[in-house]
Amino acid sequence: MEFSNLFKDSLKYPTKNLQILVIFGIIVIFANLKSIYDAFGGTQNQYLIAIFGIISLILGFIVSGYILSIIKNTIEGSDIVPQFQWKDNFIMGIKYLILNIIYAIIPAIIILLVLFATGSFSSMASLVSYSQMGNTAMVNAVAQNMAPSILITSVVAIILFIIFGILCTIAECRLAISGSISDGLKVKEIINDLSNIGWGNFIVWAIILIIILFVISIIYSVVAFIPIIGFLISLLLISPFMAMFTARAMGLMYASK
Repeated sequence: MEFSNLFKDSLKYPTKNLQILVIFGIIVIFANLKSIYDAFGGTQNQYLIAIFGIISLILGFIVSGYILSIIKNTIEGSDIVPQFQWKDNFIMGIKYLILNIIYAIIPAIIILLVLFATGSFSSMASLVSYSQMGNTAMVNAVAQNMAPSILITSVVAIILFIIFGILCTIAECRLAISGSISDGLKVKEIINDLSNIGWGNFIVWAIILIIILFVISIIYSVVAFIPIIGFLISLLLISPFMAMFTARAMGLMYASK
C-alpha cells in the first residue's frame, strides 16, 4: 500500500468537484441548524428544536449514504466525485446506521457484563446511597474500592473499541459495495479482507488517517473561532472536506486488497 499516494489522492479528491463540495456543505449546515441557532443566541423553543431534530436526522441519513457512495465509487476504481442521489443516499444512510448500531451493541453488552462481574454495579448503588446520606467517609471508601474494577472495565472497553472499530470500518466498505447489511456482518470474510489488506498496512493507514483528521480538526476549530461567519465556513467547507477525504481514504484502503 502506497500510503503517500493514497493520502495525497484522498486530500485532493474533495476539490475535484467544488460544486458537490459546496452542496455537501449546505447539507451539513442544514443538518446543524440547532447548533447554528444556539450559536447565534436563539431562544429555547421546543417546536423549533423538534423540527431541527427531524431535519438533522433526515439529512444525516443522506450524508451517511453519500459517504458510502464515495467509498463504492473509489473501490470500483472511479476518480469521479459522485452526484447526490437523494433517495438512494437516504436508504443507504439508514442501512449505515443499522450496521453501526449492531457493531455497537456487542461491545456494549460485554462492557455491561464486565461491570456486573467486577461488582461495579453494586458499588455504584452503594456510592449513590452513601452520597444521599452525606456519608463522605463511606463514599471515599467505596470509590477507592471501585478503582480496580473501573480500570479493568476501561481496559476492556478500549480493546473492544479498537477491535470493533476495525471490523466496522471494513464492514462499511462491504456495505458500500453490495448495499447489503448482511455482507457487513460476515465477520469471517471481513477478517479475510483484513488479511488481504495486511493487518500492519491497516494499522499504519489508520494511524496516518487519525493524524491527518486531527490536524484538519485543529484548522476547523481555529476557523470556527472567527466571529459570526467562522462556524458557518467550517461547516460549509471543512466538515464536508473531512467526510469526503475519509471516505476516499477508506475506499482506496479497501481497494488495495
